[in-house]
Amino acid sequence: SLLYGASGVSDLDHQGKRNHLRAGKIYHNAGPRPTAPVRADIPTDTYPVKPAAYGQTLVSTLRQINRIWSAPMADTEQPQLYLISPSECDIEQFPDQLARVLDAQQIACVRLALSSQDQDTISRTADALRPVTHARDVALVIEQHLLLVEPLGLDGVHLTDAARSVRKTRKVLGPDAIIGAFCGALRHDGISAAESGADYISFGPIGSSPLGDGVSADHALFAWWSEMIELPVVAEGGVSEDLIAQLAPVSDFFAIGPEIWTTQAPEKTLAALIAAMPT
Repeated sequence: SLLYGASGVSDLDHQGKRNHLRAGKIYHNAGPRPTAPVRADIPTDTYPVKPAAYGQTLVSTLRQINRIWSAPMADTEQPQLYLISPSECDIEQFPDQLARVLDAQQIACVRLALSSQDQDTISRTADALRPVTHARDVALVIEQHLLLVEPLGLDGVHLTDAARSVRKTRKVLGPDAIIGAFCGALRHDGISAAESGADYISFGPIGSSPLGDGVSADHALFAWWSEMIELPVVAEGGVSEDLIAQLAPVSDFFAIGPEIWTTQAPEKTLAALIAAMPT
């Protein structure tokens, strides 16, 4: 159903694992709804159970096994950070660079978003980054290549076609994988992806750009989503200090990539962006 989600995954797997979130709901203030039992037994033989939250208290448990996503923020919390890898990574240098950034700030998730379509290149990069992220209890998802999630020991996939492949991806990866959906600036696509079983929705670009159709995801979209929708929302694309200051009250995550990796000191650049969040 529109109000409670169509896949049933949320009711079973999310119940009791989100802070400040009523399990299985898509809309805020939707009124009474059916209740679902809490899963008593979750198999733990594939991966070890992770701590109750990535990033200590900043990230709430959404997935207990393979792995964790977060709940929408409480009114008193700042948005969390989500890093996007460069489109090309030097596997001799970037893992150390990523480690320094992860050690400097609390990061919820890293997205491997390579432009390469070569499986060997993607696999070798994932193998180089996975120990860095998992050693710090940070989830590692891959952009688009859902069939590589399990072989590479990743935590999920970030889809770029809105709701179109969410249901198929959930069937392939199962209930424990993180599935995110990029929905451009279209509210309807976000709702459809949420109902199809996505764990988070990403809107963007939030900055103006002559690329693509030139349409950006504006403050009104995030304000509406934060008021009406329970599912976490990610703001990405052209992130700046001014946009962080504007969107922090209505966003759960900021996804940051080229904004820091193209600078000489990614850790300092990221710190400056974080400092723009209202306290």
